[in-house]
Amino acid sequence: MALNGGAAVDVPITDVPPRGGIALFMTCQTQTELDRVWDRLAEGGEIQRCGWLRDKFGFAWNIVPQGMGEYLGHDEPEKRARAMNAMLQMKKLDLEEIRKATEGA
Repeated sequence: MALNGGAAVDVPITDVPPRGGIALFMTCQTQTELDRVWDRLAEGGEIQRCGWLRDKFGFAWNIVPQGMGEYLGHDEPEKRARAMNAMLQMKKLDLEEIRKATEGA
């Protein structure tokens, strides 16, 4: 739940855009789940990069696949850098592509 405080009681919530003070974070268990959630939230919104988007109501979302931290926090600096570089090239995150990049494939 998120509350966009400061709106007047008689103003419909759709007339008061979020102020950007919060971002919503969601970890998806599978790529299929991530694709479904991402596609729905992106409808009428603004796609950004690195798993970020702004939905049609103006809320910021970061949608990430389960296991992403394993690659971005890899013990080997070279692999960690490859994972980060792959992520920076993406809009919607793809864990399999990040895995391949981490391993140098």
